[in-house]
Amino acid sequence: MGRPESELKRLISEHRTDVELLRAKCKHPPNMIIIRLDYSSVGLSSGTPTVHVVCTNCGAKKIICGLDSKQRHKVRKTLKRQGFKDERTGCFIQHDWELDRG
Repeated sequence: MGRPESELKRLISEHRTDVELLRAKCKHPPNMIIIRLDYSSVGLSSGTPTVHVVCTNCGAKKIICGLDSKQRHKVRKTLKRQGFKDERTGCFIQHDWELDRG
């Protein structure tokens, strides 16, 4: 006879399953995608900010590193690869504020 499962652990597992289902069925509509610059790597590992493309519906994210200001204007509202040199797809948000549209 094993230990009873933690109620919190069960809730967290159900939540993760629901999030995975949402991400699997999300079509990432362009009106739900935001593009923002992340300056946290400037001075640490890079001289330019990274570009984050986030679907605010499901939390899927693409990170593009090493773009100059002209290249940053060519980033489209899509989570598919666009052909930039350092483009990281298949990422997900880590913080709730990343879903803010403002």
